[in-house]
Amino acid sequence: MRIVSISNDLFVKCSKPNELLENTNRRPYVIILKLKYRNKNYDFALPFRSNITGTVPSELYYSLPPSSKTKSGNKAGLHLIKMFPVDKKYFEKFYIKKTRLTI
Repeated sequence: MRIVSISNDLFVKCSKPNELLENTNRRPYVIILKLKYRNKNYDFALPFRSNITGTVPSELYYSLPPSSKTKSGNKAGLHLIKMFPVDKKYFEKFYIKKTRLTI
């Protein structure tokens, strides 16, 4: 498992309308390596989401602690129904901003 961003080149190739989330803010994705589908191994990207609507059934996302961007009534997590196969050539390094914690 690794955390990456996906190149905008992939999103440009996808025709609209589509179910892929826009990547305008360099969204982080978890990459599940070697997930077997139809007897072949693929990399699948699961988007981190900070505002999954509260009406989405819990079996459709893996719950994570809310972020500072999570709105009241929404959930944060890995959105399983937004998962998609992706070739490694579209992986880009995801930079996590360092923040100072105050207790």
